[in-house]
Amino acid sequence: MQVSYNLLKEYVDIDMSAEELAQKLTINGIILERMEDISTEIEKVVVGRITTIEKHPENTKLSVCQVDVKDQTLQIICGATNMKVSDKVAVALEGAKLPQIGIIKSKKFKNVLSSGMLCSASELGIEPGESPGILILEEDAVLGEDIRKIIEFDDTVFDFEIHSNRPDLMSIMGIAREVGAITGNKLKTPEIKIKEEGEKVEKEISVKIEAEDLCPRYTGRVIKNIKVGESPLWLKWKLRLLGARPINNIVDITNFVMMETGQPLHAF
Repeated sequence: MQVSYNLLKEYVDIDMSAEELAQKLTINGIILERMEDISTEIEKVVVGRITTIEKHPENTKLSVCQVDVKDQTLQIICGATNMKVSDKVAVALEGAKLPQIGIIKSKKFKNVLSSGMLCSASELGIEPGESPGILILEEDAVLGEDIRKIIEFDDTVFDFEIHSNRPDLMSIMGIAREVGAITGNKLKTPEIKIKEEGEKVEKEISVKIEAEDLCPRYTGRVIKNIKVGESPLWLKWKLRLLGARPINNIVDITNFVMMETGQPLHAF
């Protein structure tokens, strides 16, 4: 079971270091197989808002974007196509440091100056491999704010060996519950709020269990007016810490809740 130190702290108060925690869990029978310190070296990356997008005069595959970063407007050339005017994005300023690229410097593309860079999730170390486009931030992201205030990039990832007699530990909350037992601190479970309205679910779907010895209970819920899209930054980062790759908002949230609670979950 892979989980991170910072994730566990969201569910239970921890007043010891990551190393001490791993040692105490191991003493209590939850064997640590691997521990990795994550320290993503990111500097001078802030939240910006795209105000205009125009085609590059000499290369139609490139866009010339005007980006507001609160105290100034930067002209940045970008090859991605998934952004639009008013999108909030992660902007690497002049002299910024990115883990996959190094130091960002202003440069000209076909005689047009680009003063910075619009970042993808992979360039920030949030996703493995190459991201298909730049990272679009949530609308409530604060203009000009350092990206490190949104995501706590410095963390420690644990990978625990869970034995067959402890399936209760196959989730974030399961490990957090064990931490609570060790520290004497109370488990902080997420508050669940459901607003039900409209017709009864039986008119939309039905469930038939054909192997009750293997699946004694199966429940379903209908959620309407859902738009499939990219997951928010916080969800992408949490999946990264859990060893999962972001796909889209629907797949990602069901995968996260499954790993959070240990309850199998799927969206059809």
